[in-house]
Amino acid sequence: MQKFKEFYFGTRAKFDRYQVVESAKNSKAFNKSGSETIKDAIAILLWESKNQNSWIVRTNERVYKILDDIRKEGPIINWSRSINLFKEPNLIETNDYKLHTGKIKFLHKPEKEYKYSKKLFFNKNVKDGITNFIKTGDF
Repeated sequence: MQKFKEFYFGTRAKFDRYQVVESAKNSKAFNKSGSETIKDAIAILLWESKNQNSWIVRTNERVYKILDDIRKEGPIINWSRSINLFKEPNLIETNDYKLHTGKIKFLHKPEKEYKYSKKLFFNKNVKDGITNFIKTGDF
């Protein structure tokens, strides 16, 4: 049941990790023929704010950047790329932005930077952590 606040302000609850992973199936690039599966897909939270969560989802074939904005009907798939593209070294750049926020650039899409929450990567090097997650599924 929708809470009054969500109804009044035209928002919804944020999707959980499982729902975000499932939303990857809505991508035009998702291989519905059966070779790409959600069964073993995993996601890491990249950015967290009051209204938005930004995720990286890894399936057996693709990497998805998904934005969950509570002011929208459902998660938005910003982009997806073949997982093979990320086998090349140095495909991710990170930069400091603010005290609690950094910026990350995926070099297959160099014109766009995305925010990441530093608290989500407390004891990790962001670039190495995300690169390892995409390549191996471990974080």
